[in-house]
Amino acid sequence: MIVARNRLSRRGLICLGVALLTAGLGTLSGCSINRDRDVRFGGESYAVSESSPGTGGGFVSTLTKPTGDSEQESSQSNGIAGQLLANFKPRPSIVPSGEVSLQYAATQAATASPDSTSPAQQQNEAIAQVEYAASLNQTGPEPGLQVPASLASFGMKEGRRQDTEPSIAPGPTLSGSDSIRLDEPKALPTAEQDDDPLIRPEMFSDSAITAAIDAVIPNEFGSDLGSDAGLFDGEFLPNGEAVGLNQIVQAAVRYYPEVQQAIAGREVAAGDLLSATGAFDYKLKAYALAMPLGFYQNQRAVLGAEQPMYGGGSLRGGYKYGDGDLQPWYKERETNEGGEFSMGFDMPLVRNRTIDDRRSQLLQSEQDVLAVEPIIRQQSLDVSLFAANAYWTWQAANAKLAVQQQLLDLGLVRKTQVEKRIKVGDLAPAAQVENLRLIAQRKAKLVDSQRKVESSAIKLSLYYRDETGSPILLGRSIENAQFPKTSTTPLNDFRFDQSNALGARPELEYLQRKLAQYQIQLQQAMNESRPEVNWVFDIGKDVGGAASSSRDKTPIELESGLSGGWEPLQRKALGKARAIRGKMTQLDLKRRLTEDKITAELRDARSALNAAARKVQQTQANADLAGRALENALKSFAAGDIDLIILNISEQADADARTDLIDAQSEYRFATAAYQIAQGQLPTE
Repeated sequence: MIVARNRLSRRGLICLGVALLTAGLGTLSGCSINRDRDVRFGGESYAVSESSPGTGGGFVSTLTKPTGDSEQESSQSNGIAGQLLANFKPRPSIVPSGEVSLQYAATQAATASPDSTSPAQQQNEAIAQVEYAASLNQTGPEPGLQVPASLASFGMKEGRRQDTEPSIAPGPTLSGSDSIRLDEPKALPTAEQDDDPLIRPEMFSDSAITAAIDAVIPNEFGSDLGSDAGLFDGEFLPNGEAVGLNQIVQAAVRYYPEVQQAIAGREVAAGDLLSATGAFDYKLKAYALAMPLGFYQNQRAVLGAEQPMYGGGSLRGGYKYGDGDLQPWYKERETNEGGEFSMGFDMPLVRNRTIDDRRSQLLQSEQDVLAVEPIIRQQSLDVSLFAANAYWTWQAANAKLAVQQQLLDLGLVRKTQVEKRIKVGDLAPAAQVENLRLIAQRKAKLVDSQRKVESSAIKLSLYYRDETGSPILLGRSIENAQFPKTSTTPLNDFRFDQSNALGARPELEYLQRKLAQYQIQLQQAMNESRPEVNWVFDIGKDVGGAASSSRDKTPIELESGLSGGWEPLQRKALGKARAIRGKMTQLDLKRRLTEDKITAELRDARSALNAAARKVQQTQANADLAGRALENALKSFAAGDIDLIILNISEQADADARTDLIDAQSEYRFATAAYQIAQGQLPTE
């Protein structure tokens, strides 16, 4: 039962709940305990009556607050206190089975508070109240109270109950309206068994701390990445400061594999063009036949050549010889004793006059050759953008590494200064511990910065290559490592930039080549719909002795005329033309979309460049002010006006400001590269 004259405060209720919990930690199944004692929490006195029936049913605690001659029951306080502790139910996912820490109890108590703003604030306030309650107890923490190691960091001393075997229940339940019973007692783990996640001071010795503080962070990383051992197939340069963006971009557009792959497309297109040109190669044909057996015994031979003409048709010529007893129906095979020489040609008059299948394939192959160049330029622009990003990232990482090194140097220099001031009594010994902590923290951040330099150098080596195509790994150097000075320049007129972009971007040129191919295909499809009318011309002359007494082979023979054909339905030709027109419509829509994308990309690049310029201006001012603030802080610290914590804040603020400036400058440089590429130009410094 809880009796109070005045309403309990929220702090008193939380502390009261924790007191009820800790009072029940002494139960032991089979033991009978009865005792009365007084406790004080929050400046108020309470009487605690403890009893255990000894039947293994748990432990009952009753709290009352003396009020003079009489006591008044406060069901409201009972209800709040009971609800407060009833909410304290350990969950296996948070605490191990059989272990309930005061920190967790305070967390549950704070969760039950209706006027807390957030779980983090609730927990911190509840833990502070637990510590406050223990510190205000007149006799200090209860003798024999087992304090889990998880609360040792909050300044609470550890101890153990001596009068009873420690036990604890997994969760309290209400028995009646005025008492709390802890059921199912379990053994409380000892300090050695307590699986506390916090790192205890004894886990890191003084010698280990000294070794960490005195450790030297190496600057070179070539051997670590295998370049000295020959594991890195490339060139290792310990100092990459002389390498500029122009060198990186030129190496990327010449030796990067994807660009080389696009350049190899020239050979593919050239091969296709050569193959299409082969349709106009002259052709030789020959044969020799003999009939030694049979009624008609004879022999004959033919040698001929044909040359397709680029203007349409073909030119032919040849020589033939025929002798012996030839079939009467094959008298054209017979020649004079010296053979027959002949020549002729076919000339198209309607269909295939201006274009035919051979010329169509040749013209399309020529467009393929021209289309390779915008592909190469597009690939070069894409790779150069990535190369510029990698380069400025590497430059920024080196500059940030220098900032972290300078920040660490401040702590190292101050180490000796702090030691001297401690000896003369100007500073407390705790200042040296704090400075050593800062040194260790800054060394850890230096290692992280070095890792970023190495990572950026490795990524940059993908684009920076030598003549053989092998990557070049640039080393790190923190001496005089500063980000290149950045000066902002005004932008050109938008219409001027848009005109340049639409005229120089390779995407539009590539689409123009594809459109030219479709136009050639459409022309050929329309050509196939025309009737075929060809002029045929042949002339021949036999030489040598006459083959017969009639001498019919001796005069010159001339043959000329027309030949042709026509497909009335023309569905094949019309279907091709319709399909090609549809492709041309698709290509036109794609071209319009590409122009819109280029314009949008240009706008975005200009917007990013403007924003980056303004950001550089503001971060530069911030860095200058942070530097001045640091100078003032150093003077104030030397005069003893501020402590080490305030000085660390100023130092860190200055480092953060310089880091922000480096990020802003890097962002401006990258935005400049994107702006140049949006206009179809390779990025330059």
